Amino acid sequence: MEGRVLGWMNAILGSDYREEEVTDALNQIHPLKAPGPDRMNGLFYQTYWHIVGPMVISTVLGVLCGDQMPAGMNHTHIVLIPKKKAPDKIRDFRPISLCNVVYKLVSKVLANRLKPFLNDIVSENQSAFTAGRLISDNVLIAFELFHHMKNLRHGEGFMAIKLDMAKAYDRVEWDFLEAVLRGMGFDRGWVDRVMMCVSSVLSAVLINGNAKEVFRPERGLRQGDPLSPYLFILCAEVLSNQMRRAVMSNSLHGIRIAPNASEEEAERVCTILRRYEEASANICDEPRSIVSRFWWGCEEGNRRISWVAWKRLCRPKDMGGLGFRDFFKMNQALLGKPAWRLLTSQNCLWARLMQSKYYHGKSFLDAEFGGNPSYTWHGIIGAREVLLKGLRRRIGEGRDTFVLRDAWIPATQTGKVVSPCVGGNAMMRVAELMTDDGRAWNEKQLNTVLMSFEQERVRNIRLSNTTQAYSWYWSCERDGNYSVKSAYRLLDGIDLSLEETSNWAREKWIWKKLWKTRVVFEGGGVEVERVIKRVRDIVEEINSGYEERKKEVEEGDNRQGQGVDDGWRAPSPGWVKLNVDAGVKEGIGVGVGAVCRDEMGRVLWGLARHRKEVWEPRVAEEVALLDGIEEAVKAGHENLVVESDCSQLIEALKAHKTGRSPFFLVLDDIHTLCSSFSSISWSYTSRKNNKVAHALAYVLPSVVGNSVWIGTLPEAVNRFLD
Repeated sequence: MEGRVLGWMNAILGSDYREEEVTDALNQIHPLKAPGPDRMNGLFYQTYWHIVGPMVISTVLGVLCGDQMPAGMNHTHIVLIPKKKAPDKIRDFRPISLCNVVYKLVSKVLANRLKPFLNDIVSENQSAFTAGRLISDNVLIAFELFHHMKNLRHGEGFMAIKLDMAKAYDRVEWDFLEAVLRGMGFDRGWVDRVMMCVSSVLSAVLINGNAKEVFRPERGLRQGDPLSPYLFILCAEVLSNQMRRAVMSNSLHGIRIAPNASEEEAERVCTILRRYEEASANICDEPRSIVSRFWWGCEEGNRRISWVAWKRLCRPKDMGGLGFRDFFKMNQALLGKPAWRLLTSQNCLWARLMQSKYYHGKSFLDAEFGGNPSYTWHGIIGAREVLLKGLRRRIGEGRDTFVLRDAWIPATQTGKVVSPCVGGNAMMRVAELMTDDGRAWNEKQLNTVLMSFEQERVRNIRLSNTTQAYSWYWSCERDGNYSVKSAYRLLDGIDLSLEETSNWAREKWIWKKLWKTRVVFEGGGVEVERVIKRVRDIVEEINSGYEERKKEVEEGDNRQGQGVDDGWRAPSPGWVKLNVDAGVKEGIGVGVGAVCRDEMGRVLWGLARHRKEVWEPRVAEEVALLDGIEEAVKAGHENLVVESDCSQLIEALKAHKTGRSPFFLVLDDIHTLCSSFSSISWSYTSRKNNKVAHALAYVLPSVVGNSVWIGTLPEAVNRFLD
């Protein structure tokens, strides 16, 4: 193996371990997974972390820093899970290791440090357990290869080999694993820590719930150890490396699967595929008929009456349906996933293969069936229409986005401009609607080119302060990434925007309670009228319960706002604290407020700004935070604590979350500004503890416009200071 681990990677892998890493590892452990020999699962540690946490953190950090692993920490129970109904041989069982949670914390911290570098270490033809890659990629590649080989005009010259690595985890030799890690260039200290986790294990097999004799294994990786999957793919990299070397030395030859085809052949294939498309819809009708007959019943070939339409039965349970899936729509939503991947992960191996075969030199959105397409490609092209329904373009600088052709306007049905004013300039770019610096919209251009309702929606698009390339995002999910669930709901005609409304929350809560209610009738037969009356009574009871619950929540919020919390807390010496908030007022715009105070609670500065845009609340909160940080940069602060009452925003900043929606465009601007400080931290607080920034955002902006105060605040806000 050639060295792939660079010096800067080893520096990060070997840097000091922090308490936060142990806490994050605990939160990643499933609370109810079967416990190890200590009989305590993740839920115990997560519930009583405030008690056991300090001791556990000290132990885990000690082991990671080179201390001897405490006795019993790496003991493991092995459970044999049968692979078939009547197992009679040992190979018919799958051994699963039940590790102690404290050991899992050590293993998971190491795994979390390793994961970010796997993309650079592991060959692209390995797709399992690596961020940004899907194991389905290799499945789809295999389909394309076999489709090509099956349709070759000559029958010799190519060969496919299927390898079954039986008991692959159990047969990994520890000496081999250590040699692989060293050969890849991992630091000696890192390798020693990993090998300590692997080789210090003591195991006992659980039979009928009882642990048998303890033994010490001499090889193998444990299924159940958080580190094992990543170590296994590093070992498998040896095989990939040998194959790659053989290809480079011309000892082996790959297969080229992107031949040219004549127009006549392509047209002939398209005709066949159109016929297949009609047939595929009928295929999906068959299981639907089977389910319908099962549900309503069928006697001696005579079908009973379907009292409720199939479409109604397929509605989600929280909308009054039975949650059945429409098979055709579900299939389309599932196929939308690889279609999304072709559009957004163009550098992965599978996407490059598909592009070279079917749409070389084009965008996936402009791709055609091509010559001799596989069933996979046919399905993906068919699902592209699903993708287009919710696909939107995050414009970035606007130079690569066409005003007329691309779907870039949010909160509209198609996302496209319908104004006839643009018709004469089909090649007009969105950048032409911006000011020269790209930081704001050119009002004159907007008024000239777009209709009034389009102007309003465009003004609400927050432009980035930094140079950003365009990207695609899925408008039906908050993070902008495609999901099968939201795609299915979109195809089913469900208005996803309703899920943000209070009426939707009420209806969802009522249906949830209704589904959990047991309707019991005493006596013999059940009359329809009695059933209807009972259900009506239940709905009235649930309705009443919802109103009481809503009142309790509101009273709880009021009590919190009146001083249940312990007040604003000053930052540590040498730090300053920035509190920010935003207020969205319908018909007026967005108010932004920020206040910065030192360790003594003294006001250093405050700001209030009024913006005419009507952003959604979480984007408004982002802008408030961004405005506050920009002012902190101007003030020259070095160590900054940023506090907001928007938990979603603070969590995203703490976790360095990334996404494709416009929400993350502002996050990118925030992260760019963070480099201006020596230290910066994020903190969530309640509305009550954020009342000064809240007052600046809600009270002043519409009155004073954009203002900054140094060393003091307006009289209307001073009364909120602690």
